[in-house]
Amino acid sequence: MKLFFISFIINKIINLIGNLAEWFRSIIWNITSHFFYSIRVDRKWEEEVKKVARKGKIIHVIRTVHFLDSLCLVYFSRRAGLPEIRYVYGLQDWFFRPLRWIYRFMTNQGKYVEDRIHAEKVLDEGGSIIICLRKTPKTLKKAGVEIGEEPLEWLIQRVKKQREDIYLIPHAFVWGRRPEKDEPGMIDKIFGPRESPGIIRSIIQVIRSFRSANIIVCEPLNLKSFIENISPSNENENIAKTLQKKLASEIDRKRTIIAGPALRSRYRTADIIMTDEKLLRVISEEAKRSGKSEEEVKAKVRKILDEIMPSYHYAFIDGWEIILSAFGVFDKVFDGIYLEPQEQEQLKTLASKGPIILLPGHRSHVDYILLSWVFAHICDLMVPHIAAGKNLSFWPLGWWFRGSAAFFIRRTIGEDNLYREVLAAFVRRTLFDGNHIEIFMEGTRSRSGKMLNPKLGLFSMVLEAALKLPENSDVNFLPVAINYDRVIEEKSYYLEQMGMEKHSEDIKALYETQDVLQSRFGRIYVRLGNPINIKEIRKEFSSSYNSYSVKRLAYRIFHEIDRSFHITPTGLAATTLLCCPGSAIGEEDFFKDAVFYFKFAVASGKKVSRVLLPCLTLDAQHIMDKSFQPWREMQEVMYHAIHLLADDDLVTMSAGGGGVYYVPPGARLRLDYYKNSFYGTMGAHALACKSLISSNQTEVPINELKKDAKFLSKLFKYEFIFNPNLSFEANFSAILLLLETIGLIEINGKNQSVKILEPQKIQKIGILVNSLLESYFITILSALSYVGKTVTEQEIRRRAFRIHERYLITGKLSHPESRNKSAISFCIKVLEDMQLLQESKEKHYLVAQTEDKKENLKKVAENIQYFLV
Repeated sequence: MKLFFISFIINKIINLIGNLAEWFRSIIWNITSHFFYSIRVDRKWEEEVKKVARKGKIIHVIRTVHFLDSLCLVYFSRRAGLPEIRYVYGLQDWFFRPLRWIYRFMTNQGKYVEDRIHAEKVLDEGGSIIICLRKTPKTLKKAGVEIGEEPLEWLIQRVKKQREDIYLIPHAFVWGRRPEKDEPGMIDKIFGPRESPGIIRSIIQVIRSFRSANIIVCEPLNLKSFIENISPSNENENIAKTLQKKLASEIDRKRTIIAGPALRSRYRTADIIMTDEKLLRVISEEAKRSGKSEEEVKAKVRKILDEIMPSYHYAFIDGWEIILSAFGVFDKVFDGIYLEPQEQEQLKTLASKGPIILLPGHRSHVDYILLSWVFAHICDLMVPHIAAGKNLSFWPLGWWFRGSAAFFIRRTIGEDNLYREVLAAFVRRTLFDGNHIEIFMEGTRSRSGKMLNPKLGLFSMVLEAALKLPENSDVNFLPVAINYDRVIEEKSYYLEQMGMEKHSEDIKALYETQDVLQSRFGRIYVRLGNPINIKEIRKEFSSSYNSYSVKRLAYRIFHEIDRSFHITPTGLAATTLLCCPGSAIGEEDFFKDAVFYFKFAVASGKKVSRVLLPCLTLDAQHIMDKSFQPWREMQEVMYHAIHLLADDDLVTMSAGGGGVYYVPPGARLRLDYYKNSFYGTMGAHALACKSLISSNQTEVPINELKKDAKFLSKLFKYEFIFNPNLSFEANFSAILLLLETIGLIEINGKNQSVKILEPQKIQKIGILVNSLLESYFITILSALSYVGKTVTEQEIRRRAFRIHERYLITGKLSHPESRNKSAISFCIKVLEDMQLLQESKEKHYLVAQTEDKKENLKKVAENIQYFLV
C-alpha cells in the first residue's frame, strides 16, 4: 500500500511537471506567434520546401544558434503544413528538448544524450530538424548537455551509409534592414552582434523589427549529389568544411541582398580608397605636376573624398519613413506608388545576382528618395547609393541625404583630373563592395517633360568601374521611368520656361514645402526597362571601347527609359486638351480624341498605366455608353485626372462639371509638360505625320516625304530620343508600316508613294509638334535680327519672347506654350551644330557671320514656316 501511494504521488508529480511544461510552452508559443505573424516570408518559401519534401528528407539550415530564429521556422512550417520540425541540433534550450532530458539536466544525473541520437530518430520518423552553422558568441553552456558530433559530418556519414536523399534548405533571417558593422561596437561586444545576438538582444530585435523582418529561402541543396560531385572518397571532415562554407556564403549573400554589405566608417572607407592603384598613380603624377609633396596631394584627396562620400546609417532611412508617413507624402500628397508585381519580382531577381546600376529619368526632387523607398519598403532590398548634385548639399537636407546613402558630385569637373579620378575610385570601391548605385544621366531635372540628352561623365566612370570588376561579377544596368500624375515643381518649372532664372536650392525652399503638403499630386508610377547585363556590354565593347561606343550605349539606355514612360491619365488629358482646335473642347469630343491618342500610343509601343487598361477595349462607338463597363471605368479615371488639373486652375469645366473643358492661355505651358511626357517616344511618328499632312497632297512621293521627315529629325535631334539601334531609313520605314497597319495610310510600292486615308487623324498626330515648330521659328527670327553680331543666349531668348507675344496677338502663332525656354535653348544648340551660330565664349554667339550663313538661316526659317502653314 505504501509503495502504491509513493508510485501514485510520483506519477502525479511527473504529470504536473509535464502539464506545466506544456502550459508554459503554449504561452511562449502564443506570444511569439503574435510577432511571427507579421514577418515577411519569401513567396517561394512554402512552395520550395513542399516541393523538396516530396523528394526526400529536409533539414533546415540557419546561420547561428538562435532560439527565436528556430522558433520562427517552427511557426511557419506548422502554418504551411510542412514536415514538423521536432528538433534543433545544438540549441541548448529546454523548449525543444524531450521532458526526460530536462529531468536529467535538472537532477544532474550525468547521463549525457548526444544530439545525434535524437536527430536520427526524428528523421527516421519522417520529421524535420534544424541545424546551425555557427555558435552564438555569448552562448552560455549548461553542464550535462553536450552537442556530440558536428551536424554536417553526421549528415554526410548518414547519406554515405544509407544513400538517401537529404535536402539542406538554408534560410536567411533578417531582423530589420540595418546592415552589419565592419567593426563591432560596445553594444555588439556586450549583447552579441546583430547577425548572431545573445538572448537579450535577440528578444529586443524581434519586438522592435518583427514588422520589417524577412525570411529568405536559399536554393535547396541535395546532399547526396553534393558529396558525389566533390568525391565520396574525401574525408567527412573535409566535405563538411566545404559544405559549411558554401551554406554560410549563400545565407550571407541572401542577407546582404536586403541589409547590404557590412557597414564601414567613412574614415575606414577612405583609407581603402586611398590604396586604389590607379588613384595612387594619379596622386604621384599630380605631385610632380604641381611641385607639391605626395602627402599634400593625399591630404587634398581626403578633402575631396570627404566632400563626396556618404555617411550612410540606416537610422536616416528609418527617419525618412517616420517623416514621410507622418506627413502622408505617399498616401495623401500623392495617391500611392505603383510598381507592377512582376516588376517587383524582376527587381528582386536582379538584386540577388549582384549590384544594380539604376538609371532613372529625372523629373522631380522626389526622385532622390523614391527609389530608396521602393527598394526598402516595397521590395525589401538594400537602398542604393544615390548621386546628387553638390547644390543639394546645403544643411540640413544635405546632411540628411548624405546619411541616407547619397554622395555629392560637382556640377562641372572641367580639367580637374584629380577630382575626376578620386570620384572614379570611390565609384569603383562602392560597386566592388556590392552596393547598388543610382545616377541621373540627364544631369538635372527635365523642365519640359521630355528626356534630356545624356551627360556621359559620371556614367562613363560607373561603366568603367563595372567593366573592371571580376569576370564573374553580375552587374545590371537598369533603365527606370518614374511617372507622376503631377510633379510638385510644376509651378517653378513653368516660371523657368517663361524665362525666369532658376533659384539655387537652399534652406528657404524647405519652408515652401508646406504648400506642397496641402496639395494633391495624384499617383506615382515606377516602370522598369529591360536591363543590360555587364556581360553583354563586355561582349559589345570587346572590339573597341571609346567615347562613341559609350555614347551609343547611353542613348540605347535613354531610349529604353523613354519607352518605359507609360501613358498616365494626366498626360493623356493634357495631350487631348492642347491638341484640340481652339482652347475649348466638348466632353464627347474630348473622350473620342483621348481614346484615339491612347490607342495610337499603344500601337507605337508605349506602355500602359494599370488604371488605363480598360481603354484597350474601347472604340469610338463605346464613348458615352454607360452600359459598357470599360467606358465607365475610363470615364472615372479621366474625370479624376481632369479634376486633378482643375484643382490648380489648369483647366476649367462648364457649370455642372460636364459639357465643355476650357484651357486658360496661362495654363497651356504647364500642361505642355504632361503632354511632352506622354508623346516622348512618339516624336518620330509625329514628325512623319507632320511631313505627310504638310504636303497638302492625298498621295505623297516617299522620297519627298523622307526628305521632309529627315529635316525635322535633324532639327529636333535634342528634343526626342530616337532609337539608336535603327538607322533613319529603317526607323522611317517602320513608322510608315505602322501607320499603314492601323489604317491611316496606304503604301504604294509600285509608285513609291504614300496615300493618305485618314487625313484628320494624321493631322491629330502631326499637331503634337506644332508648339515646338513655333518655338524654333521665333528663335531663328530672333537670331536673324542679330546677323553679324555677337549676342548672348539670353538676348536671343528675350527677343524671341517679344516676337512670340507679337505674333500670338496677330494670329501668326496659335500656341501660347511655344514661349518655351528649353525649346529655345535646344534650337540655339542645333543652329550651332549647323554652324549658323558660332560660340565665341560661354553663352556668347556670333550670328551668321557670312552672307551664305545668313541665307541658310533664312532658309531654315522658311522650311519651318512651311510645316506651320
